[in-house]
Amino acid sequence: MILEGVAIEENAYQKASELWQHPEIDCIFLSGDDMAAGFMQAYEEAGKQLPFIMGQENMLAGRLLGLSTIDNKSYQLGQESFKQILSEEKKTIVLKSEFIQR
Repeated sequence: MILEGVAIEENAYQKASELWQHPEIDCIFLSGDDMAAGFMQAYEEAGKQLPFIMGQENMLAGRLLGLSTIDNKSYQLGQESFKQILSEEKKTIVLKSEFIQR
């Protein structure tokens, strides 16, 4: 199931109630750790069984909550992108994502 419109933590909190109607869902992957935190908060406040929730970014919210995440090395991506802008030599750069299980 793809749930659209989850762009900020507050939206994630609101959208979580749509998933309560689907108890067969046992894992939720969100595009950011802040959104995942919103889902976790909504489930916990409603007293619902929390499925496995995973974020992406490896941000502070995810680390504090013990959230599994995908670290896409966005800081390093920003650094390398800036170097490319300043450089006359253009090259392909590959940054490997990392799964962090907490």
